[in-house]
Amino acid sequence: MITQTLNPISNGTYQECMSAYTHWQAMSDDSNTTVIYVENNTLKTDTYNLGNPTRIGSIRKVTVNVYAGLLVVSTGTGTAFGKTALYNGSSLSYGPETNMGSSGSSYYTLTTEYALNPWTGNPWTWDEVDALQAGVALRLDSGGGYWYCVARKCWVVVESGIPTGSGQIIGLSAW
Repeated sequence: MITQTLNPISNGTYQECMSAYTHWQAMSDDSNTTVIYVENNTLKTDTYNLGNPTRIGSIRKVTVNVYAGLLVVSTGTGTAFGKTALYNGSSLSYGPETNMGSSGSSYYTLTTEYALNPWTGNPWTWDEVDALQAGVALRLDSGGGYWYCVARKCWVVVESGIPTGSGQIIGLSAW
C-alpha cells in the first residue's frame, strides 16, 4: 500500500468563506492564526487545487480531511457545522455534516473516505484525482457576537497499490 498526502497549492473554484489571508495558504498549514471562517448560518464552501500524486498502481481510496471547529473570541452564541467538499470541475460532492460544538473553542478533524468516485460510482482514475479540488463547507447556526466557525487545514490522502500476483519485482530473480 502506498499513501500520498496532497495539500492545497492554489485557490480552487469556490472561495465563499472569509479570510484575512489567501485562502489556500490559510488551509495549507495548521496555524490557528491563518484560518478561513464564517459567521452566519449560510453554508459557504471553499475549494483548493491540489498537487498531483505520483501514479503508482491503482487507486484504492481518496480521503478528504479538514481541521475545523468553533472559535470563541468573546461573547456570543452559536453552533459550528462543517463538512468536507470535493469538486470535479462540474459539481460539488459533500461529506456528512458534523456538529462541531456550541461552547468553548473546539476543533475536529472532518474526514470523508471515498473508495469510489462519488460522481461515477466507479473506481478512481489518476486523471480524476489530478483534476480534483478539495475543501470544506462551513456554517454557524444562530451566530452572534464574536463566535466563528473556522477551518485551518485541508489535506487529501490518496491510497494506491499494486495488485497482488501482478508479476515479478524488477531486479529480483524468479523463485
